[in-house]
Amino acid sequence: MPPSQTDQMLAEEIHELRPDLNDFRVEITQKLESLNVRMGDLLPVIKWTVGIPTPSIVTLIGSAFAMTWYLAKLDSRVERVESTVYPKDAAKLPPQPIASKPGP
Repeated sequence: MPPSQTDQMLAEEIHELRPDLNDFRVEITQKLESLNVRMGDLLPVIKWTVGIPTPSIVTLIGSAFAMTWYLAKLDSRVERVESTVYPKDAAKLPPQPIASKPGP
């Protein structure tokens, strides 16, 4: 079956479009190369930007965990001392007499 007139017109349009696509491909390649060069210049800056605050953030998070653990441990010790010094049945106990100080 011979190609129809529509097929021939489409083929001609594609052949006319091909040089424009080649120019477009060259432009895209040049722009990507310039972008690659700029990214190469930015890479050390990005490394410094991420590298400097990272240890500080890790230190702050570790300090927060350590402080939380220490405060929880301190709270449990205070509760234990309070229960020893002030027993729950302290209100039921009779008042203790104050011993006089031995003097000269």
